[in-house]
Amino acid sequence: MNQIDGSLELSVLQQAASLNDSKYHTPQDLASAVSNHIKYQKISSRSSNQNAPAGESKLESWINWSNIWVPEPALLDLFETLYATSLRSEEGQGIKVDIVYISKNDMFNDMVEYPWRAVPFTEEIPLSVHNLLKLARASDPQTSAIAVFHNDSCGVVIWGLIDQRDKLYTALRHQSQIAGDLQCGIFEARIGGPGRIIVHSGQEPIAELNVSTLVIGDPSWNVFLHGPVRERCAKGIQSLASRLTGQITFLDAAGITHDASSAEILNSVSKEYSRSISRLLLRIQGFHHGGAVLLTANTLDQHLDCKYGLTYDRITHGMEIAIKSTGMGDGVGHLLEQETLTSSLWFAALLSRVDGLILMDFDLRVHGFGVVIRCEDEPPAASIFRRTRWGTHEPLDYKQLGTRHRSMMRFCYEHPESVGLVVSQDGDVRAIARVGEQLTVWENVCPSGALTGQYPRCTARPAY
Repeated sequence: MNQIDGSLELSVLQQAASLNDSKYHTPQDLASAVSNHIKYQKISSRSSNQNAPAGESKLESWINWSNIWVPEPALLDLFETLYATSLRSEEGQGIKVDIVYISKNDMFNDMVEYPWRAVPFTEEIPLSVHNLLKLARASDPQTSAIAVFHNDSCGVVIWGLIDQRDKLYTALRHQSQIAGDLQCGIFEARIGGPGRIIVHSGQEPIAELNVSTLVIGDPSWNVFLHGPVRERCAKGIQSLASRLTGQITFLDAAGITHDASSAEILNSVSKEYSRSISRLLLRIQGFHHGGAVLLTANTLDQHLDCKYGLTYDRITHGMEIAIKSTGMGDGVGHLLEQETLTSSLWFAALLSRVDGLILMDFDLRVHGFGVVIRCEDEPPAASIFRRTRWGTHEPLDYKQLGTRHRSMMRFCYEHPESVGLVVSQDGDVRAIARVGEQLTVWENVCPSGALTGQYPRCTARPAY
């Protein structure tokens, strides 16, 4: 990277840091964050192509970042419209819509690895809340999106629809893994709820505005791969890994079959375990009802009043089949094998629609639902802290959270070996566990990276 590019990169990163430091954010801050991302991509693209060794392919992308220019007034227009639209409803239902910021010049996509296609309208339509509300009915985030771009006067227009986005949708929802990138357009934006706008590029998060809070990059993190929550889940992970010893083989680069080592099996099981819990939480999140899952070794504890007791072990069985069918467990298994795990996770998630929590052990066996916690003693106020993946560690007011969270906090403080997972009605996902004398609440613990195996590009592991 030359000196000019280095100075530009530093300037972009400093602007991003200043946005994160602000206490109150608006769509204008989101526009600035996305503008900074585009500038950074241009710098990175130019540097990567300049430094590519002779004879090697340069940065592969159907987007020529060096020619990309998106006026910030257009970004502000887009995000203010999306924000206003998110606060509206149609026939009593919240608005669900994905936007792809893409030029008509990129609509003819003949690359096999990118299955999406752009379908233009005969006439462009001005971007407005009214027009977006109407067109949202003709689009579903699972399969399609609305194509927008700026015109010569820096206004944003709707010029078509994007189809066949199923692969990216299923990857982001933990329903599959995909090789490579499925980036569509310069960036994509979606309405995630009232006042919540999420911007990403393929599987890479760019920024998220949630009411008045802006987070740049991936706001979530995977507590099931590292740290205290992972340590409590270790017994279940090790149990599954032991059962799979000697049952998994893989092909090396020379095409020779080998038995997987214990370390390789443990790594594979750890990833599948993380993905399975994340998929379960995402399904509960999708009901918009709220719910909770308690992982504990003693499912017969006197503080647990289980209304509907049962024993359901098909999640564990499904994980075994999925890992066996994919060798090292880093790809999608055969359809029938994967369906076993998918169906069992749906079965378990549906139990959350009954008031009360889902009771599971660390092998992810379900032991009951409609469970009520009977612990009455509140944790000491000075012992409660919240953590985020950005390393913040600050006191948390016990009464700040709702009934589900408070009952789970009481149980986990009295039972240090347990882990509580709470999905609030507005979609936030938190993990709760006691670490020493502190009761820790981890924020945003359902990461998109856990769905796909693709994690944010960062040099430091999150602080636990």
